[in-house]
This record gives sequence, C-alpha cells and structure tokens, in this order.
Amino acid sequence: MDAYRTLARQREVDRRRLIVVGHSEGALFALWLADRLRGTPEAPRALVLAAPPGHRYLDLLSRQLTEQYRAAQSAGRLPAATAAVYIRDLRVVVGAIRTTGKPPAHFADPALASLFTPVNTAFLAQADRQDPFVLARRLAPGLPVLVLRGTKDVQVDVSDIRRLMNGLSGDHGAQRADIPDADHVFKVVIGTPNPATDYPDPNRPFAPQVAPRLTAFLRGTFG
Repeated sequence: MDAYRTLARQREVDRRRLIVVGHSEGALFALWLADRLRGTPEAPRALVLAAPPGHRYLDLLSRQLTEQYRAAQSAGRLPAATAAVYIRDLRVVVGAIRTTGKPPAHFADPALASLFTPVNTAFLAQADRQDPFVLARRLAPGLPVLVLRGTKDVQVDVSDIRRLMNGLSGDHGAQRADIPDADHVFKVVIGTPNPATDYPDPNRPFAPQVAPRLTAFLRGTFG
C-alpha cells in the first residue's frame, strides 16, 4: 500500500487513471488494496485480475495438493491408503494454521515440511485471512474490473472464477475474459498442460488474445 500511495502522490501521475494489475496471488492483493482504499482520493479507478484465486488461499493450496496426491495414486506412484492419509492430514494442517497460525509439529507427508516453513506459513496464514469473494463484494459498485483466465490454467480453475464473479455480481463494471489455450502465465499450451515442462519453456508464445482484450478494457474505461 505504501508503494502505491507513493506512486499516486507523484506530481506526474494522474490519479484519475490509476489502475492495479494483479496476477495470481497478486490479484488477491489487488482486491485487498482496492478495498482498503475505497472512497479515498487515491482509490484505483480500475482493476485487472489475471488468473485470480476465487477461494481462500489455503483452500486453493489444499485442492492443488489433493489433486497431486490423487494423480500420483492413479499413476501407481502412491498407494491408495497412503494418499488417503495424506489428504486427511492436509485438512489437519490447514485447520491448525487457521486456528494457531502454525502447522502441526509433524506431517504425514514429509515433503510438506519444506512447504510449510515458518516464513511460508506466516505468508499463507496472512493471505488466507482474505477471502476473494468477500473482497469482491465490497468493491465500489461501478468499479471497472477485468478478470482474465486461461482455459488451460491448472492452478486456478473455473470454480475459482465463478465464485469470484459471483462476488462481483453487484459490480456492473466487472467483465470476464476466458483466453483459449492459455495457461496460468498466459502462454499458449498445445495439448494437455504440464506446468513442470511448460513454465520453463522460453519458446512458448504468449496468448495473442490477451493484449487486445486488455487494450479494449482500458479504452472502454478511460477513453
């Protein structure tokens, strides 16, 4: 917030044309910032939410890990009984962080120890306190909002976007744009997405529909 306010107070900056663009968890912070600054002279005049979460952060993380466990089970890399234990324990981990701010002392899946470090857990607990749906409902009714999602995004699925758009249902300035064949970072995916190989590939092009869709939104908002 301090960085945004510093920018907004520069003489060269037109406060009437300030927008906040957030990608992934950055979209959650964009919603939070708009909520905190609502009704002030420095409030953003528009939001662009790219691949935004629609559920609380720990719910989203829990869903992703659960899907990984089930995929490992289906591929024969993880026994069914072990997968069930890991999934149940994951619910315990989420509950502990929400209740105490700290994870349990031990994890059924040892790999979680590297994920739920003290620094990571502090961030997750803070981010999880913000519900995108609730923040969306509190936005100014006419605030222009563009929600972008790639149809091959395996990190933010369609249920996230639907829930977020339900929160934005009272905002007649909210728009949704689904970008075909784009992944979480809005690069084109041919065939089945595989983040492990897709993300580090520098040769994949960005989805060509993003730039014109963003341009149209900005022109419609600011002329």
